[in-house]
Amino acid sequence: MNDGARLRAWGIAALLVALCVVMRIVPHTWNVTPVAATALFAGFMIRNRAVAMLVPMAALLIGDLFGPGLYDAWLMVAVYAGLAAPALLGRFVRGKWMPLRVLGASVLGSVLFFGVTNLAAFFTMGLYARSFGGLVECYVAGLPFFRNTLLGDLAWNCTLFGAWAVLPMAWARLRTSAKVAA
Repeated sequence: MNDGARLRAWGIAALLVALCVVMRIVPHTWNVTPVAATALFAGFMIRNRAVAMLVPMAALLIGDLFGPGLYDAWLMVAVYAGLAAPALLGRFVRGKWMPLRVLGASVLGSVLFFGVTNLAAFFTMGLYARSFGGLVECYVAGLPFFRNTLLGDLAWNCTLFGAWAVLPMAWARLRTSAKVAA
């Protein structure tokens, strides 16, 4: 990776982290934040897997410093892991820019997050009987949060990937207009 590409990757990462931190700090509906979407976008845009994975981790860590955070260490690990997964999924989307791939990766990321975090909640929070029925009850109780996660991830992925697709065309038109006016 040359210096220009490295600088671009770190710049994209910093912008995505800043977006996540701001959106986690301002009042928002539960589970409607851009963290998973920025992780997917980082995995798509940034070739260096470690840098792409740093985006959701840094955003969560910095955001947790400003908010109430989570208190159970294992639940925190599940949340961080669940939000790192989309960065890996972003690599699947790379090179094959197609809205259906982004949609599929977004939905899969939401499902993985729901599965991992509810399993951790089942084992750590002590709210449910340690049985299959208790596990089912835990997942059913999490469905409203899953709905928010899914809708938020889809909306933020449409925003990020849509901007990525449209902004270069708008910039080219602006440059052409500026040349014609000059």
